[in-house]
Amino acid sequence: MSYSCFISFKTIESEELFPFFVQLKNELKNKLPEIASDNFLYSPFSSKNVEYNEEFQKENSKARREIFKEVYSWAKDCFQYRWFYLPEHKLLGIFGLPNYLYNLFDNTSHFQNSVDQDYEFSYWNGIPLFESIAQKWLNASEEFVIQKGRKEDWWREEYYTSRPDRIACLTRKYAYDEIWQYFKGFLYNDSNCVSIALADTNDFDVIKRFSNLCLEKYNEWNENISKQIEEGKFDDLIKATNEPKNKGETV
Repeated sequence: MSYSCFISFKTIESEELFPFFVQLKNELKNKLPEIASDNFLYSPFSSKNVEYNEEFQKENSKARREIFKEVYSWAKDCFQYRWFYLPEHKLLGIFGLPNYLYNLFDNTSHFQNSVDQDYEFSYWNGIPLFESIAQKWLNASEEFVIQKGRKEDWWREEYYTSRPDRIACLTRKYAYDEIWQYFKGFLYNDSNCVSIALADTNDFDVIKRFSNLCLEKYNEWNENISKQIEEGKFDDLIKATNEPKNKGETV
């Protein structure tokens, strides 16, 4: 099964978790405009093409209320995040946070199996558990890596042993694999993971503000499209919209 996820990590004592979640929630509120800018195209405003819905344009219309009801539900889902805690390593992990919150964490890592996983050892800096695993493989002998590789179904003796750089890539991949073993069970298994809501029904002011921001961004986007079409620059606009915002981010 293919997978791709970003996990933000922080070394933290268990008694500090709740205050940290409160801090995280407050920071999310501060970043609502930026988060709305990244997500408005995924909202029901976009999927329902509200710019063509005359009834939606009328204040207090039934159509407008119904669509906003869907948007509020979607918005609440946007702020639900899976998290786990490894007490033996005092390590908190949260899946899929907006990148505007990464500064509150020690490391945010991208785990995936669609391209090579031979990340540089420095990629794992900031988390003692990761650093110890990376250091272990950094110090591993070439022969040790080769012996491990020979146990793999995909091993090709000449391909790997004829090129030291391929052994180096394989070494970095094994570091990735060992780190990923700690967390892969949290990705899909609900019994091993719980969710935290950084904004929900009890935070209706946050949900409403975020929804209104998404509509504002969506309207601006449509106005810009109309302008670009008039100026004959629509293709450039589509290209810019589809460009990944961050390294490793897919569209």
